[in-house]
Amino acid sequence: MDANQKEEVKAHISSFPVVESHYCRANTERQYLEPTLNVLRMYDLYRLKCSENGDTPVKESYYRLIFNTEFNLSFHAPKKDRCDQCEAYETAVKQNMVSQSDEYRQTKHMADKTAMRQERQKDREDKDTLTVCFDLQNVISCPRAEISSFFYKRKLNLYNLTAHSSQTKKGSVLCGQRTMSGRGANDIASALVKLLERVLHDHPEATEIVTWSDSCEPQNRNSIIAFAIADFLTRHPQVKRITMKYSTPGHSAVQEVDNMHSHIEKAMAMSEFYSPLSYTCVLLKVNRNNAYEIVQMKSTYFYDFQACSKLFQYKQVPFSEVS
Repeated sequence: MDANQKEEVKAHISSFPVVESHYCRANTERQYLEPTLNVLRMYDLYRLKCSENGDTPVKESYYRLIFNTEFNLSFHAPKKDRCDQCEAYETAVKQNMVSQSDEYRQTKHMADKTAMRQERQKDREDKDTLTVCFDLQNVISCPRAEISSFFYKRKLNLYNLTAHSSQTKKGSVLCGQRTMSGRGANDIASALVKLLERVLHDHPEATEIVTWSDSCEPQNRNSIIAFAIADFLTRHPQVKRITMKYSTPGHSAVQEVDNMHSHIEKAMAMSEFYSPLSYTCVLLKVNRNNAYEIVQMKSTYFYDFQACSKLFQYKQVPFSEVS
């Protein structure tokens, strides 16, 4: 295979825009392609481009070899919770390298998981408790359609904070886009405050609210979220208490929201959308019998909770140990 063909393959692979991972990991250099792609689909697009230019394409095996050896790329798969603690313990068991301290940590971890699930089930069954679970969905790229030229275009990233209320059994989706927000704690705090305002609008008699989320510290367990909730309580004095509860790391307790994500992803797989507005139309069709409440986040909904939180001694709070 001549060098020119190799460079053409590399240029073609590089022409696909990368998207953000769901996880904000600064210590990884891996980049992600949108989930509608795979190597075979990319190769088909490469052959189409060669045909248009009158060039001879390389074999699929060679294209795949270059993709695997010359690039650090993966495809943006839907978020799945994997427990680092359990994975490490199972690996140690297989290698017969389990120490007494490993056994103790795993026993405590499993006890924490059991206690967490019992607590979550208690909140589900308590009809007098206003319980809301929420989670950030995988990054969604827009537009999305089976049009070959779209795969090479830079995409607009869309973000969903999805939520489910235990009393009404109703799902909510708070939609934002990259031009006005991201996935940081300040963005999530602003969306969470808007969600709680909607909950309070539906339940004006509520005096206590319980929230459930995952244990992601940069997004959910931090001083920015803590200040946002304190500020919400100050502005809504009829609410006496908000209790925030977190899943044991690696073991999700927000299955209702996970189920919403699954239905949304299935709807997207069968639909095309070209803008945030047309994406909203897809969301409205996900659950026709009990349609999701859609809230389009506006720039006026976002607050700088981070700057305000720095005025308080939140460094004294061990957020990483809160459970």
